[in-house]
Amino acid sequence: MFKYPTVFVIGAGASAEVNMPVGNQLAVKISELLNFRFKFDQIESGDPAVFFAARAAIGSNRMQIDNEIYVAGNRVSQALVVAPSIDTFVENFSHDQTLVAVSKLGIAKAILQAEKGSALFANSNGLDLRRVRGTWFASLAEKLFSGVSARDIKSAFKNVTFVTFNYDRCLELFLHAALIQWFGIDSNEARDVLSGVRIYHPYGRLGSIWATNGTAIPFGGENVELREVADGLMTYSESTRDAALAAAIHHQMREARNLIYLGFAFHEPNMQLLTVGRHPNHPFPRIIASTYGFSKPDTAVIEAQIADVYGMTSGETGGMILTHAGKCVEIFNQYGKTMMVAA
Repeated sequence: MFKYPTVFVIGAGASAEVNMPVGNQLAVKISELLNFRFKFDQIESGDPAVFFAARAAIGSNRMQIDNEIYVAGNRVSQALVVAPSIDTFVENFSHDQTLVAVSKLGIAKAILQAEKGSALFANSNGLDLRRVRGTWFASLAEKLFSGVSARDIKSAFKNVTFVTFNYDRCLELFLHAALIQWFGIDSNEARDVLSGVRIYHPYGRLGSIWATNGTAIPFGGENVELREVADGLMTYSESTRDAALAAAIHHQMREARNLIYLGFAFHEPNMQLLTVGRHPNHPFPRIIASTYGFSKPDTAVIEAQIADVYGMTSGETGGMILTHAGKCVEIFNQYGKTMMVAA
């Protein structure tokens, strides 16, 4: 178990270890879903469920609305060839309600499909945790649950906070299954434990897998109301208006003794959301970051970005920022002992 306050900042690269798409892969899928083409009033390409959900969400003048959806969908579809991500593009046009609505519906459908194709999707025999062997998910469970009494399971999460910029529910689903298998508890008990875990989604998520109030959105669900799913997603501008969420994240960032970035792309808007600046009563945490796929020069830029989150000067970063060019699981392999002690 983690004895010191630890914050995990999770990006798309982390979910990639269970076969979720990242960056360009997700953009290609969304582009296909929004590439609307018609033949004799029938949808020939693009996703019909996305189109009809957009029609229901946007307005009642069918002819006008259909044309707006067609134009917005194809605009996004083509832009994703050059845009770094769907989130970046949508933020550029946050004033365009039709484009934002169509984009969110495309994201929702693409992520649900990706969840179904992931290693965490359960078949008729249930979720087989052996499918995540060798991933950071398995390593996380080992760190969380080792030394935790079965009579006090909630203590495993006392000092841990997760800030995930992903829309998917991979983390929640895995923790639920891991709790059941490790401690021999049932689903309701596992959900009770998870209800007290600090998991923040700055850009929202697809919905609750096990909703008690409202509609549950099954992991990888197909027969779902896309409008309801898309309503849970936020653009950067929408996220920054949630003062309570920002305050909760910043509080945990200041209290952290270890901060661990997993599969994160370090996009500037996301770094701004995390920025807490210097605080006289809080020492800097040790920061460990996976930089898989980045060059050495880009890693140097990332290290400067990481330092800026806490207002650290170049003379204060020595030994406090540890980067590793491996995948997320290698962060646990290389720094497994380091992340368990205070800086």
